[in-house]
Amino acid sequence: MSRRQLDIDKDDEFTREEQEAKKKKGYAWESQDRSWERIQEDESGRIRAVGADDPATRRQRRQALIPGIKRGIVRYAVLAIDASESMNDSDMKPSRGIAVLTICEQFVQEFFEQNPIAHLAIVATFRGSATQVAAIGSSPQALCSELSTMAEKASFRGEASLQNLLELSKAILDPVPPYGSKEVIMVFSSLSTTDPGDIKATTNSLKENGIRCSIVGLAAEVYILRQVCKKTGVCFLHTFRTRVHTRGNS
Repeated sequence: MSRRQLDIDKDDEFTREEQEAKKKKGYAWESQDRSWERIQEDESGRIRAVGADDPATRRQRRQALIPGIKRGIVRYAVLAIDASESMNDSDMKPSRGIAVLTICEQFVQEFFEQNPIAHLAIVATFRGSATQVAAIGSSPQALCSELSTMAEKASFRGEASLQNLLELSKAILDPVPPYGSKEVIMVFSSLSTTDPGDIKATTNSLKENGIRCSIVGLAAEVYILRQVCKKTGVCFLHTFRTRVHTRGNS
């Protein structure tokens, strides 16, 4: 058998294999992509592909790929004030309570200058309970008026309750919409707290609801205050001893 005949037989073998493969695969027109069959009209009359993600799903997928911290557009805050008997101390003149309320008025004014569309409420604790001094709103004049009334009365009595103060603040911030950030700004004077239940459970609840808590201490550092700050995502606790120091950091 000649070399030429062997080459022809080999070529015929490959040709037969290719033909069999084509038969198994089918004809080109049988595997044609019928893209027009996957198009439908939605309720609004727009054309969309069947099985395609809706805009909300695509938006969620994009957001999942974007790293970083998400912050609320509008600040919703509660100014929580310790109005217990410890505020009668005279280490700040004329008294710790009067000095704090005066500085709080300045804070409210500056707060709204920096956050014009923010909302702020005021709560206080005394006699082992907590009460709302001013409803949450965006009027610095109304809030400062309530603080002035507190200063005029100068009625600081009983013991402070950190848990009641936090629970009341949480109740005020619960209705905040998703686009708002939630925070508690607290001024605490006492070295102890009288609580009706488990303060740790309250702290965990604040964390679960995305409420951050910053605390200004007016005496020695208290362990539970630092734990509340850390648990809610604030890694520091301010401790001030003089009125000048407080004003410089307000």
